[in-house]
Amino acid sequence: MGSIVQELQANSAILSSTLGNFIAPNCIDGKTGDTMCITNVEKYPWFALNLGKSVMVSSITLYNRVDCCGDRLQDVEVRISDNLPTTPATETFKGGVKLGYYEGPGTNGEVIQIVAERPLIGHYIVIMNNHKGRFAPNYFQLVEVTFTGSIQQELQANSAILSSTLGNFIAPNCIDGKTGDTMCITNVEKYPWFALNLGKSVMVSSITLYNRVDCCGDRLQDVEVRISDNLPTTPATETFKGGVKLGYYEGPGTNGEVIQIVAERPLIGH
Repeated sequence: MGSIVQELQANSAILSSTLGNFIAPNCIDGKTGDTMCITNVEKYPWFALNLGKSVMVSSITLYNRVDCCGDRLQDVEVRISDNLPTTPATETFKGGVKLGYYEGPGTNGEVIQIVAERPLIGHYIVIMNNHKGRFAPNYFQLVEVTFTGSIQQELQANSAILSSTLGNFIAPNCIDGKTGDTMCITNVEKYPWFALNLGKSVMVSSITLYNRVDCCGDRLQDVEVRISDNLPTTPATETFKGGVKLGYYEGPGTNGEVIQIVAERPLIGH
């Protein structure tokens, strides 16, 4: 499983309350100057993006009001969650996981990018005036909100490579979509390896290994998966430490076993 980081579109937008005609959809209409979304005066006002599905969010960009009152945007916390805060906004929202924070105060027309330390997955992006007791209740206003992220999907490798090849058990056999009757096998080596060429920088979140069905499943053991921009050396005379470790499978495997290795955090590489 993996993904390509790009600017994505929200399905809809929600405010904790609405001041007049300054409705939530104004902040996802693609306009960064003449439309706004504004709440009523609340203790913990919030704005949320409904992503419509589980999305991995990498960054969010806030466009502040242009004509006046830019300093209202301060003490802003961004959280990725599968649930919305309560309404009315009488208490701070602690659901989901914190993506980032903007202290402010903002200035008129300011564009604020908040980048996650690591991408986070959820159905909603919640942007909230957290206050922390430092400021009186106020309006919460934005002009536009955009975000970058990726939708988790199964991706295809451009090609496959083995450290060596036993007979006709070539590397492309392991990316042909068949999980029973074709295999890729190296010769006997000290540190044999198999690699996927992704063709571009891809964010990888998990990998699934399909073990040999007919026999010898226990050969699959002590397996390390790494995401890298380089290949190991051939012949495979030493362990490969390039790139970053995604995960590990101790094994030994069993015949026909399907092994999913999930990253603690997604990693980017070729």
